[in-house]
Amino acid sequence: MIYARLSTLLKDAGLYKAFTSILNETEDDIRAFAALYWLCSHHHMGQNCPLYAILSQCGYTPGWSERTVPDDSLDFYDRLVAARMEYFDRIQRNQNPIR
Repeated sequence: MIYARLSTLLKDAGLYKAFTSILNETEDDIRAFAALYWLCSHHHMGQNCPLYAILSQCGYTPGWSERTVPDDSLDFYDRLVAARMEYFDRIQRNQNPIR
């Protein structure tokens, strides 16, 4: 279950649909939350960014030897990155009427 605050942050970051889809298809939530954590860690743009806030809300803490996305979470990570890029593309198209 995704907490209300995390849901809002995921929507603000354009990740809600992709993340809930991942959660619905896996029994291993930790892999999904690991992918979310590392996406936010790699791509946040500072303290005012929703991705930065998600880091503290997602409930995942990497192990001491974990330096990047675990291999078993890479497929979820790639899907979240694609969702984030699609979100930025939609924003850019809406702000720039010339296609």
